[in-house]
Amino acid sequence: MKTFEDLVSGGTTTEIGAMIAAHTKRYDVLLAEATKRADKANTQEELDEMLRLDDEAEKLQVKYAELKRVDDATKRNMARTKAIKTPVDGVPFHTDNSTPDTDAPSVEFSSVSSVKHIKAETPKAAELKAYRFGRFLMGALFRHHKSLDYCMNNGIEIRGLNDNGNEIKGFDVKAQIESVNEYGGVLVPAEFDRMLIDLREQYGVFRRNARVSPMAGDTKVIPRRNTGLTAYWTGEAQEITRSTKTWDSVQLVAKKLAVLVAYSNELNEDAIINLGDDLASEIAYQFALKEDQAGFNGDGTSTYGGILGVRAKMLGLDGTIGNIAGLKVGTGNAYSEITLNDFIGTAGLLPVYADTPNAKWYMHKSVYYNVAARLEAAAGGVTAAEIRDGFRRPTFLGYPVEFVQVMPSVEANSQVMALFGDLALAATMGDRRKTTLFTDPYSLSSTDMIQLRGTERVDIVVHDVGNADSTAANRVAGPMVGLITAAA
Repeated sequence: MKTFEDLVSGGTTTEIGAMIAAHTKRYDVLLAEATKRADKANTQEELDEMLRLDDEAEKLQVKYAELKRVDDATKRNMARTKAIKTPVDGVPFHTDNSTPDTDAPSVEFSSVSSVKHIKAETPKAAELKAYRFGRFLMGALFRHHKSLDYCMNNGIEIRGLNDNGNEIKGFDVKAQIESVNEYGGVLVPAEFDRMLIDLREQYGVFRRNARVSPMAGDTKVIPRRNTGLTAYWTGEAQEITRSTKTWDSVQLVAKKLAVLVAYSNELNEDAIINLGDDLASEIAYQFALKEDQAGFNGDGTSTYGGILGVRAKMLGLDGTIGNIAGLKVGTGNAYSEITLNDFIGTAGLLPVYADTPNAKWYMHKSVYYNVAARLEAAAGGVTAAEIRDGFRRPTFLGYPVEFVQVMPSVEANSQVMALFGDLALAATMGDRRKTTLFTDPYSLSSTDMIQLRGTERVDIVVHDVGNADSTAANRVAGPMVGLITAAA
């Protein structure tokens, strides 16, 4: 039988557990000995043995816990290895690895609905795009071997990231994709990243209208014109007055935005086209939603990635709303009290340099129909055709209207309810890293679900919304102005 020293240096969990049980039993026996005596006390020899047993049991318990963690980790690692190396068969279409992707649209895809989100020149082209993206997802994220072969045979590049988020140089699909410890995620190839960007622009108002600046590093400084040159009337042979053009800078700092979605493990039994179409739309929509929330409503807190949006940037100029150059205070605090002149006055605040072809109104859809369109219809001259057909391409006071569903829809005091201007002149969005996808088949394994995580790194800086001053003559509006409800 192994001694205490043997077990501490090289025992198994079973052997150590048995000795801990034996020590506990012997300790109880020694305690019972004291109850048999008149003084109810143990002898010194018994007390010494009890202390020894307690000390050894404590050390054995530490060793047992250490080995148990190793055993548990080994079991988890074996489960991971099995999950990774087991081919996910069951995708019933396009299983011939040598078939080129140009044949994909001609395959009869059973139980495949039409592509709803991904756009292309023709329905078949959209199907092919969704099919290729689905194959990429199945291969890169779900380790589906036939899809991996498809990607390699059809020019779909799979590039990986390690756990620290750095790109793996010389990424070998077959070797690296099997290794959980070295494989942190996959960068979406250029053709699919462009597709996700198109979808984000389709869903996202802010990205579609702001200036988007690619970032080569985690930070980027963009020069911004502050003041321009000045021309002076000059007499003959007189010295010309010199003027100086000045610049300041806008700094972008990349921040990570992530979306997490769960899919059932049965997804490999469904159509690849539907998987590609649905996942592309879901990730793009959630990114666009968060970008809009930060760009329009961000208050600088962690809820918005530390980003200060247009509305908060304007309100932060001065505690007195009437001093802010770019805000027109409405007639009342209720939407029913807002007048057409309030909107006309807002448009009048916009500087001429910002009255570009990109100038638009930005407001919630309900604000447009319940306030702006109502005022427009009440102004008279509305034809029966206009009433019948409605406002399919909404415009107001001669400018396009963008529906921003993250902006206010319910009236409140001192609330910027509508914005107007050229957003590209007022704000810059930094694009640091293309979309990266990760898969986690373990966290929700008890419910047979797989978690997918998409991340991007962006920043938004609203850098020009004008100034605020108690003297009206000193107020200078920026390229974005707004209509704000009254304080009471």
